Amino acid sequence: MSSTRLLLSTILMLILTLNLAAQNPIPNPGFEGWSGSTPDGWYTTNIPGFPAITPSSDSYSGNLAMRGETLDLGGFPFPPSASTGNFPDLGFPVTQRHQTLTGYYQFTGVNPADSFLVEVFMMKDGAALGGASVFLGPTTGGYLPLSLTIAYGAPGIPDTCIINLVIFNITGLPGVGSAFLLDDLGFDGLNGIGQRESALPEGFSLAQNFPNPFNPETTIPFTVATRSRVSFRVFDLLGQAVWEKDLGWVSSGDHRFSWKGVKQDGTPAASGAYFYQMAVRTIDNKSYLKTNRMLLLK
Repeated sequence: MSSTRLLLSTILMLILTLNLAAQNPIPNPGFEGWSGSTPDGWYTTNIPGFPAITPSSDSYSGNLAMRGETLDLGGFPFPPSASTGNFPDLGFPVTQRHQTLTGYYQFTGVNPADSFLVEVFMMKDGAALGGASVFLGPTTGGYLPLSLTIAYGAPGIPDTCIINLVIFNITGLPGVGSAFLLDDLGFDGLNGIGQRESALPEGFSLAQNFPNPFNPETTIPFTVATRSRVSFRVFDLLGQAVWEKDLGWVSSGDHRFSWKGVKQDGTPAASGAYFYQMAVRTIDNKSYLKTNRMLLLK
């Protein structure tokens, strides 16, 4: 009888484990699978002989966790960095507006300003719908819970999520020996907006910027059929908003404006691909989004 109970208990635990795995879209969330010093489903900046990201048996649950440590690379600090997916196609598929990224972590900082930076971005068709980031300070006494509430700045259901991890120092380079442990990533809750991105109605359009590629300035033409409130945001490939402008209420007809290839603080944006997104709100309070891609080459 006891052996039957044990068998049933084992089967139930297996079913529960499989169900939980199916509900969690994050690849290898407990960091149990590794290929050498690379966690399965993740991309790292490890270089031969300097594995800043490694598996660790000091886990919150299961057998392994991810460990990242700043190494000495020829007299210079080499901080650990990891992202979901495989470069250059970072990220993993999602089908819901997840609300909170959760997990468990430890962090030891060598320099006072050292921190463990965790970022999450929700993307749709290459443009950011929302995201969150946190700078985590040193911990004592074992693992602490991680919780990042994802802020959505646009409607729609994301199709890709990107999670980035790195040891960071806001005043300079992180200290050699600064290290983090991370385990049991997951999502908790759903964002209530849940509105799918709508195509622009007849008479509204967002044209391709010109010139494209450009350096340093480009013109973005657009058309509105009725008086509308229009705003623009520019995102990099990681989904970070680098620049935004509210044009206010504009009259019906053809319009254009210029992006000078700078970030919101006025500093030059780096070379690379960017996305520009137009948000339109009409006088009858209907909202629309349209996104195009552009290339800054210096």
